[in-house]
Amino acid sequence: MGIAPSNFELLLLEAAQRPFYGKALVLGRQMVQFDQGYLKSRAEAHGIPLRHLAADDQAKFSFSNRGLPSDEFLFRSLGCDSLDALDFMADEGADIIHNLNLGGVPESVKGKYDLIFDGGTLEHVFHMPNALQSIHDLLAVDGRILHSSPMNNWVDHGFVQLCPTFFADYYDANLYKLGMHKLNKLEMWEFSQGLGQVFDYDPAFLHDHHFGAFGSAIWALFFVATKTPASTGGRVPTQSRYAAGIDGPDYSGIIEGMLDAGIRETTICGAGLMGRAFLRTAQAKGLAVKHLVDGNPRLVGQEVDGMPVVSLAEATMSGNHVYLVASYTFAREIRQDILRAYPRVPADIRILTPFR
Repeated sequence: MGIAPSNFELLLLEAAQRPFYGKALVLGRQMVQFDQGYLKSRAEAHGIPLRHLAADDQAKFSFSNRGLPSDEFLFRSLGCDSLDALDFMADEGADIIHNLNLGGVPESVKGKYDLIFDGGTLEHVFHMPNALQSIHDLLAVDGRILHSSPMNNWVDHGFVQLCPTFFADYYDANLYKLGMHKLNKLEMWEFSQGLGQVFDYDPAFLHDHHFGAFGSAIWALFFVATKTPASTGGRVPTQSRYAAGIDGPDYSGIIEGMLDAGIRETTICGAGLMGRAFLRTAQAKGLAVKHLVDGNPRLVGQEVDGMPVVSLAEATMSGNHVYLVASYTFAREIRQDILRAYPRVPADIRILTPFR
């Protein structure tokens, strides 16, 4: 794990947009790969005032006695009040000993951190759902997670090479506020010397160019998400290419089939990517949507894409008993929940599960 000039430049870009503050955490000690002069010059180039620190205490870090800044010095210089490190071993000076494969972070650090930096750790963790849940548990509300991860041509660097859709879809499904999302192309000689080329993540562009279009360069991604009061850590996303209809079902055909069957109003079960895709298609085709239903209690009472989210109990009393289930994974369970919600099943109830 490390902070090279390439991902440091993107870290500075984020800090310029929203200054760093409070308590920070790194997932594994980060080896800084440039000196204090470079840190100062690049921060000045981004208009970021550095906090003056009298000294850099490197003694407690086993690999930082190289005349280069420690990760703690770097993050505190950029505005953080403190920096802790999490690792599953103590040999590199970690403050929190925790195996991300296992989940269940200590109670003493839940909700503690305003900034978490994953500088190349997640790809080395086999059980990613537990690791992502741990990150969620560690973050304070309004806290940010910054992932700097390998994307392409990093074979056997870790267990996986991560696609941009992995982070975008997971954090969107778990109601995080999505922030900066960049792709970084580097030739090998540029890796520890400069920024390379940076592109905004554009799923529409990648739809036409995602097979065999990345050449011999190494690619990394840089992704930022902010925890909200409604955020969760355990919702399983549907990949957006399918939820949005790319490489997936024809939502227009499903909505048109409902209209042909005489249905003029429906309740959509699911406020995630698929539910929102159904909502947009229904609105475009003239099928009225009464409201969205979602099992996440933090969503109930809020609006998603301008549509109110209600509980299933409230939906059963609305007078509309046509339900469109927007889920691949939980369609059967949602259907059973709908039926259980009615003490007496009305004659006009219809539960449409297009994917089961």
